[in-house]
Amino acid sequence: MGKNKAKNTRLAIYLAAVGVCWMLVWQAILLQQEACSQENTTSPAPLVANRDDAQPSRSDTAAEQNLQRIRLILRSRGDDPTALASLVQLTRELPPAAAAELFGKIADDYLRTGRFNLAAGVLRQLVDQYPDQPAAVEGLLSLVRLYSSSEVAHAQQPRAELSATPSSATHGEGGHEPSETELSADNGFLVYALFLVDQSLRRHPAWANQPALAFQTAVALRRAGRTKAAQNQLTPLKHNPRSRPWRQCAIVETWLQGARKDAPPKPSLVCSRAERPPHLDGQLDEPFWQTAVAAQFAARPSSPAAADATQVRLAHDEEFLYLAVRCRKIPGVSYAADPRPRSHDADLSGQDRWRLTIDLDRDYATWFQLTVDQRGWTADVCWRDATWNPRWFVAAASDAAAWTIEAAIPWTELADAPPAAHQVWALAIERRAPTAAMQTWVGPPSENPGPENFGLLLFD
Repeated sequence: MGKNKAKNTRLAIYLAAVGVCWMLVWQAILLQQEACSQENTTSPAPLVANRDDAQPSRSDTAAEQNLQRIRLILRSRGDDPTALASLVQLTRELPPAAAAELFGKIADDYLRTGRFNLAAGVLRQLVDQYPDQPAAVEGLLSLVRLYSSSEVAHAQQPRAELSATPSSATHGEGGHEPSETELSADNGFLVYALFLVDQSLRRHPAWANQPALAFQTAVALRRAGRTKAAQNQLTPLKHNPRSRPWRQCAIVETWLQGARKDAPPKPSLVCSRAERPPHLDGQLDEPFWQTAVAAQFAARPSSPAAADATQVRLAHDEEFLYLAVRCRKIPGVSYAADPRPRSHDADLSGQDRWRLTIDLDRDYATWFQLTVDQRGWTADVCWRDATWNPRWFVAAASDAAAWTIEAAIPWTELADAPPAAHQVWALAIERRAPTAAMQTWVGPPSENPGPENFGLLLFD
């Protein structure tokens, strides 16, 4: 009887194993079908310029479809920690340039959905596996920005959720590898960011000539309390006219470390003190709004009066950052009332809207973005992460000539503590409307603000 029982047990195990195998096969078939379905609806590959018929070649189309298939498979894995191993396996036969570019796109997919651990893993693999590809330098820059961003760190609290373990680092190469004690400290991510730069530059010294990477390294040094080292890092940028726009940013940091007797090297806006909280009704009739200085927008050549069409003011107290916006209505744009409840993170592209980009650590690369339209509908992003959803309060009002916004965002949504007196953040402001050219406070119009689009926000 014991033999029969053992035989039955082995049979049950065998049947269970067969069932698992069939389930895995079936899942693979479903993924393949989903990928094929995606390919059928994907836009054609970019046109080949040297072909008379201006049609993509079959090989180009097949390659693009293969990359789309891999990307789709990775998306279907969700938060599976083995996704990186799958990516390495799936890209093993790809040309290095194509594989490196794909790694960058998948990392960006993860960043946009707030899956920073997975993004960091993909970026580390990109830098280690494809160091000779241009995408590797961009990958390192994104990785350092991720680990040294005060905005990402705050938005992702508790910070331990962002793993700082250098899984692909080589001991004894690239400088001192952070210990567990260092990584558990408050500046652990900054320590690791600097370790990544040091390790990479030892392997690839030419990368030191990248102005954006040099400036980001200085940001990490400054935030880690190594002010002198940060200034030394910025010295070559300040004296190199070809390093624009980072040269201007480096000059700003030197000005901030000095007595600040001269005018700021960038356009600036004072965030005034509100003695009493405003009544959020969109009327902007509180005394401190009347005395607060508005950001000065450049006039467009087609409409010199447009400089006065948008007025943005900021104020603060111990609990909130307050925003006041007044925009003159644009002919041809619909400002009809919308009786529906406000929808968070709605598509605002068809509305007259303004966007505030707040950069707490002045790296001009990672930031909080707050967008609101004339109805008071909002959208917000932390760097590339659209899943960041802060709690902020908005009141909208309108008359025949203009629409106004009055808003308050708690400091707890932006920083660990309210900014101290004389503290300085970077700030970009823009206004967009369906039938009008974009207005910017600083610099040329841009889909995403770069360092040339930021001024300074000075807290009094």
